[in-house]
Amino acid sequence: MFIRSVLGPIEAGEASDVVFPDLLDQVELLLQGSLEGRRLLREHIIRERDPRLVRAFKTGLKSYRCTICKFDFEQTYGAVGKSFIEAHHVDPIGGREEGSPTAVSDLIAVCSNCHRMLHRKSPPYTANEVAEFLTKAFEARQH
Repeated sequence: MFIRSVLGPIEAGEASDVVFPDLLDQVELLLQGSLEGRRLLREHIIRERDPRLVRAFKTGLKSYRCTICKFDFEQTYGAVGKSFIEAHHVDPIGGREEGSPTAVSDLIAVCSNCHRMLHRKSPPYTANEVAEFLTKAFEARQH
């Protein structure tokens, strides 16, 4: 690393990577920026989702508003947001037996932000929990 080459070896008793993990890396990023865009092949095992199920779910929607926060992409973005919404599996796929059936009724319509908040922990928060977070945050801003 550039910073380490400038600082030289760190003597015993001095600040070190053990005391301040990643500190030198953070300083280097601030000074030089980060080199990104490296091509990397990754191999993962993922749970397969059926795109036909999501299409059927979205086709059957009467409203494309988020179930949790009521955000409407078309109302906010105009024509480009028409019929845009994400589908969240209420029963997480990762915790089920392989090949378990999913019904359209097992999905809820959520905006991208609420979907990310649902998945901030594993297992995911419930829609009611995320709605409660929003309610508490809104109430706190009102005071």
